[in-house]
Amino acid sequence: MKKKKIEKAFLPVSKDEMVERGWYYYDFLVVTADAYIDHPSFGTAIIARVLEAEGYRVAVLAQPDWHSADAFREMGRPRYSVMIGGGNIDSMVAHYTAAKRRRSDDAYTPGGKAGRRPDRATIVYTSGSTGTPKGVELTHRNFAFLVLSALQYMPRAGAWPNRRLLLFLPLSHVFARFLEFFSFGGTISLALSSNMKTMVKDFETFGPTLLLAVPRVYEKVYNAASQRAGTGFAGKMFMRAAENAREWSKAEQKGEQLPITGRIAHAFYEQVVYKKIRTIFGPNADFAITGGAPMDSELSHFFNGIGMPVLEGYGMTETCGPVCVSLPEDNRIGTIGMPMCGITAGIAEDGELVVKGPLVCKGYHNNPGVTAQQITDGWLHTGDLGDISEDGFISITGRKKDLIITAGGKNVSPGLLEASVMTSPVVNQCLVIGDKKPFVAALVTLDLADANNWLESQGAKPEPDLASLAKNAIVHAEVERAVNAANEGVSRAESIRKFEILPDEFTEANGMLTPSLKTRRAQIVEHYRELIDDVIYVPLKK
Repeated sequence: MKKKKIEKAFLPVSKDEMVERGWYYYDFLVVTADAYIDHPSFGTAIIARVLEAEGYRVAVLAQPDWHSADAFREMGRPRYSVMIGGGNIDSMVAHYTAAKRRRSDDAYTPGGKAGRRPDRATIVYTSGSTGTPKGVELTHRNFAFLVLSALQYMPRAGAWPNRRLLLFLPLSHVFARFLEFFSFGGTISLALSSNMKTMVKDFETFGPTLLLAVPRVYEKVYNAASQRAGTGFAGKMFMRAAENAREWSKAEQKGEQLPITGRIAHAFYEQVVYKKIRTIFGPNADFAITGGAPMDSELSHFFNGIGMPVLEGYGMTETCGPVCVSLPEDNRIGTIGMPMCGITAGIAEDGELVVKGPLVCKGYHNNPGVTAQQITDGWLHTGDLGDISEDGFISITGRKKDLIITAGGKNVSPGLLEASVMTSPVVNQCLVIGDKKPFVAALVTLDLADANNWLESQGAKPEPDLASLAKNAIVHAEVERAVNAANEGVSRAESIRKFEILPDEFTEANGMLTPSLKTRRAQIVEHYRELIDDVIYVPLKK
């Protein structure tokens, strides 16, 4: 008798530790029971539309998300709602154990029967930064291949003895799903956390060997260290140590060494500055990986220079995880490394990065038109502009959809400019604009807590809200400094000529950020249309 597949939709929303564990148990339970699972992480309205269109029978929600349950019930979809909470974790573990007993152990190894199956393991809905979220169909084979590829390519991360990983990402993010399987396929002890406020304490208590975070986390670590040093003698020492670290890294990248005075200074700062910063990452930290957004090269050189290399990686939902990543022993700053084992990358005629291999998704759920457009002859069109060096290192130069073409015909990739401005201790988000405009400009939002901490470290008074902060002359000067620093790396035609500090934020709630915290460019530009058209680009008087 053929097994009946039960389709399920997941809505991860709670930060409660037991709920976090619950998602992992349920994830394994459903996958091993031959069911499809889906992890949308959007608002109730969007999820309701997905449920209605796809006909899911069961929704699994985190307690106490009764609001969503009521909304789904009124809609008539799905037929059942299941709540995950501390009280039913043991029951879920028992169900998972029973399901495992019913199947051979071969089904649970990356190279086993499940790992060779081409059928669907999950549907992951993209964050939809440019439109309606699309359901990406990923197979058991996709995940199994990528786990084996990563273990072979970077054994230091997951195949050496006693590897430890602290995971902050929710299972709605495909990279978290991959790491879940990667941990079980390798030698990793996996710990779960969803509270960024306890991040440093968690690093200390759990002691991860591998760190994974978006560039913003490393920016905050740097800025926090700078602010703790203050503006006096300690502050000046920190700035000299930071500059020495960057110089040491740049020399190392060229295969050179600093002059003897620079090497002596580096050894001194190792004892009094660098070692203390590294303790933030816990007692066992080996190296760190970042992705999801461009990493400012000066920040990369800083961490490399203090002995904590931050390796850039690249992947997308359609590849069920990483395509490439830099290696600790061969870290070329400014690149995302080489493709992992069994993966091929190329550059199309228009400069787009394309990827081929068993990691490429099956397609887009119930959307054959988009599937045919995005995947041609096995090549996945990533939507990112890139370059490949003669020795195989890949660089991302921008995003096709984000490419700005000014009125003067200059092509500008905003990502690196934005990443540079966002290294400022007061900046939260930066969006570079200028498509079909006479010059490039930027919209900047502030981080209230970080900006006030920075103001106090400068001997100034904090501000009560973002509106007051946006008008603060000292903050304005700091943003201007960050913009000028970003402009040093580009031509005048590509530089930010004007910027506006906004009195509010880009958030997921107001529709300006995706669940994975990427900016929704079109929505932001439309929201601030009047400011852009009447203030930044002042109309010519007739």
